[in-house]
Amino acid sequence: MRVREFSNTKTRNQLIGYSAIIPVIFAKARNQPFVITAALDYEYGTPSKQDTWIVASKRSNIHSLTDLRGKTVAINATGALCELLVKDHLAKAGVPYDDVKKIIVPMPQMASMLQVGNADAACISEPFYAAARLSPNVQAVTLASGVVANLQPDQRIALDVLFAREDWVKQHHDVLARFNKVLEKATVRSSADISPAADDASTYSTSLLMIRSVLTRLPSLSTYRPSRL
Repeated sequence: MRVREFSNTKTRNQLIGYSAIIPVIFAKARNQPFVITAALDYEYGTPSKQDTWIVASKRSNIHSLTDLRGKTVAINATGALCELLVKDHLAKAGVPYDDVKKIIVPMPQMASMLQVGNADAACISEPFYAAARLSPNVQAVTLASGVVANLQPDQRIALDVLFAREDWVKQHHDVLARFNKVLEKATVRSSADISPAADDASTYSTSLLMIRSVLTRLPSLSTYRPSRL
């Protein structure tokens, strides 16, 4: 559900929303009455704990961010995580954002855009990152990783969050605590169900390994307390 739609709903079936963190931040900046109730995924400054990348197809002969001047980069939406990511990494590389052409492409279609040449590079996340790297027609080359270009190894940034209206949170702290406790149990169980033996070089097993890495760095939800942005 979009954050804007969530803010107008009064139904009892839509009391807690799920979103990437950027739309919630934008909504809060516009004085929407939201509070984050839990962070479901974090990204760290360590490359092995990052979930979003800028990649180029091998045949594009793009080897670094500075090679993107005058090129076309696919992002998933304006004002979303990928746009901010690309801006930050280009700034670090000394490339003005306006020197790069942008097209809006749904994440599942990123690899196809790279394959046919409609995009020279793309902001991409799992499982599409693994698929693009393993595809013989794309052979994606990683140019940058991480939502924030200069995030230190001991720092983290939330990627996906649960949120709710402030008035509902104030009235239902007990419900929220029980919800988070159940969610934490489900997370632990899901992590245990992923077999560590699936380490062969296939798109399926790569996706499982990605899911396992995310599950092992989730916070303890049962002790999480809602906090304002």
